[in-house]
Amino acid sequence: VTLPENGSDSQDVDRTLNAFLDDFDLSLAAAMELMFPPIIREMKKLEENILPLYRFFRQFWGPFAQGPAAIISRYRNEVVGSVDAMGLRTLWLLESGDSYVLSSESGVIPFQYLSSEPKPLAPGEKVMISIGDRESKLMSHQEIQSEVKETFYRLRPDFKITTHPPIDPISFKKPRE
Repeated sequence: VTLPENGSDSQDVDRTLNAFLDDFDLSLAAAMELMFPPIIREMKKLEENILPLYRFFRQFWGPFAQGPAAIISRYRNEVVGSVDAMGLRTLWLLESGDSYVLSSESGVIPFQYLSSEPKPLAPGEKVMISIGDRESKLMSHQEIQSEVKETFYRLRPDFKITTHPPIDPISFKKPRE
């Protein structure tokens, strides 16, 4: 990805996400997970079958996209809302009738029109809204992570996760031989 020499953080994120989407054919969910992987503490909570992929993301990207940021990104018929891994910016998920709203403020919809209590996304959490012709579907972060795993292994069935030198990013200790 070629970034402009004096580009802002936002421009760099935008160009990188567009490259992941257009040049590498990733879904918006996969691009956002790769761009903003969980911090080490949160990785400890991941299911064993998805942990190696997220270790790869963290090793590939490092600690560069940490925030503070609350991001709402749209591509085609998908919208992903994401909070930085440290939770330094707030992003609210609101439901009103048959609509979902992502906002930095919880009061953008009058109380009487809300279907449920506004929900702040947790540090590092993402949600995805798939926009359909008749209705939209909300996906949790766990559902996004499962989809991301399927996407990466579908695009690259030969994908093998290796690290050199072999360091376990969860503990930062070299494995014993």
